[in-house]
Amino acid sequence: MAASSNSSLSGSSLSSDPEDYQPPIWKSYLYQLQQEAPRPKRITCPQEMENRPKYYGREFHGMISRQYADELLAGAEGAYLIRESQRQPGTHTLALSFGHQTLNYRLFYDGKHFVGEKRFESVHDLVTDALITLYIETKAAEYIAKMTTNPIYEHLGYTSLLKDKMVHRLSRGRTEPRRVTFQRDEKEGYCVRHAPALRPAHSRPCFLCRSCLLPPLEVDHMQSGPAADRRQWSGAASSALGCCRRRLRRGAHVSPEHLSPEEMESLWELDQASVDAEDKRGGELITHKAKRHERKRQELLALALGVKLGSKGTLLWKPIKLLASCPQISSPLVRRSALKDTPEKQCSYEKIHNFKVHTFRGPHWCEYCANFMWGLIAQGVRCSDCGLNVHKQCSKLVPSDCQPDLRRIKKVFSCDLTTLVKAHNTTRPMVVDMCIREIELRGMQSEGLYRVSGFSEHVEEVRLAFDRDGEKADISAVAYADINIIAGALKLYLRDLPIPIITFDLYSKFIQAAKIPNAESRLEGIHESLLQLPPAHFETLRYLMAHLKRVTQFEKDNFMNAENLGIVYGPTLMQPPEQNALTTLNDMRQQKLVVQLMIEHEDVLF
Repeated sequence: MAASSNSSLSGSSLSSDPEDYQPPIWKSYLYQLQQEAPRPKRITCPQEMENRPKYYGREFHGMISRQYADELLAGAEGAYLIRESQRQPGTHTLALSFGHQTLNYRLFYDGKHFVGEKRFESVHDLVTDALITLYIETKAAEYIAKMTTNPIYEHLGYTSLLKDKMVHRLSRGRTEPRRVTFQRDEKEGYCVRHAPALRPAHSRPCFLCRSCLLPPLEVDHMQSGPAADRRQWSGAASSALGCCRRRLRRGAHVSPEHLSPEEMESLWELDQASVDAEDKRGGELITHKAKRHERKRQELLALALGVKLGSKGTLLWKPIKLLASCPQISSPLVRRSALKDTPEKQCSYEKIHNFKVHTFRGPHWCEYCANFMWGLIAQGVRCSDCGLNVHKQCSKLVPSDCQPDLRRIKKVFSCDLTTLVKAHNTTRPMVVDMCIREIELRGMQSEGLYRVSGFSEHVEEVRLAFDRDGEKADISAVAYADINIIAGALKLYLRDLPIPIITFDLYSKFIQAAKIPNAESRLEGIHESLLQLPPAHFETLRYLMAHLKRVTQFEKDNFMNAENLGIVYGPTLMQPPEQNALTTLNDMRQQKLVVQLMIEHEDVLF
């Protein structure tokens, strides 16, 4: 009995098939080496040293010779002491025994102990870190040199999932989106979505498991459509539901790579049970029993897939959310790419990671190469925007696909533009959208719009409101009756950007384009420079210029033409890389002209 039970258990939990074996993702070789590294052994001075610095302990031996230090450290791997240099009195040397030899380092103190870039609270910690580094770099020099050649970064799907989310926006120049029109059938009284050419029946695999087939007919408002068309749609939809349910039981991987942009944004499926029930009733209302049966089936499926059920019993598929809920990709590294599941608001902007040296408490592994990050402090770098942890050498190979975590963004003003829009998953900064919306609602006829300044105290209040409340900030007429306060807040936001709308590296190109005497060539030069802007900057500038052009249409009331707006916005949107007052003064005419031309020719340049 016991034997059969053990046999059954082993058969269900273990597999003897070599093809089923999956090696662990995280590599432990460097971690094991760190555990084997020699431990520090302090060689104490037998007598009290009167001239010992207060920040050193009994490891300080005073002014002894190098030969005597070698004798004290002989035969003890990891032993160390501190001596005062005989050649340069007042300077101190750390003598460390490693690899059957004595290594001597110039030791410094400025509140913390250091011999290189890393700074330590105690000499003991410094020596511990040094021994770990020396041991690993000695034993695994060749391994470290090659550890970036087989990264797990793409394997885990962080970048590939982002590409799936952005594919139809990044491929605008390659394929045109399918034109879709809506017409009402007068006889049947329902709306049909017509495409230029419908796919042949059963020509496309199911986007969830690649084995079901989508129907060729695309219909909106399925509840009011004819029974024949609904049967055609529902038959394929029901087979898709059944297949997905079966594959989910087996733990199959869900992939949306065969999904078209239209299907990715909004795909509704109707199960066969409700259709059969209605057909049997001759088009009358579905019986309560059939409704309950259908609803229960969809609730079970929705629970299994982790999606929300529609209000009318239809199931709204959200492929990105499905991917995030799959156990096969439960790593936090992958989940960061599936945090935002609203397709119409997803941004395709590239953003480099903002890596900073970081000290990890406890063992940590690199999320690029999967190797252990060795050392006691400053073992690697962390992206301050998305939290990605990698080796310093691996950070140079990570692609520009940072997806900022909103919890790490502490403010709205003075935050990098691309970082802000990716963190909030918007096309443009919320400040730009909200301020322009408010200005166009009640300020287009305000005299001197953007030229007249609002009270600086109130502008500062608006800034604090955005930093504190984000998109919930109240900038309505009730809170700020003077529209110049809102206009001033918009200018302040654009002026305080760490990287201006027209980036530092493109500043000179715009200035040179403005100096071209021929009007047509001048516009071509500005247009070529605009195309080189980062996508988030280009989109924000395009939106702003369209707004400013609308402002000029009220010139009779607000007295603000394109030239006046160019004077106001030139220094705001264009800042020279070198903060030189003379350069700024000399370029003011070109700055004004660039903005003026972008307003006047907004429809052509953008």
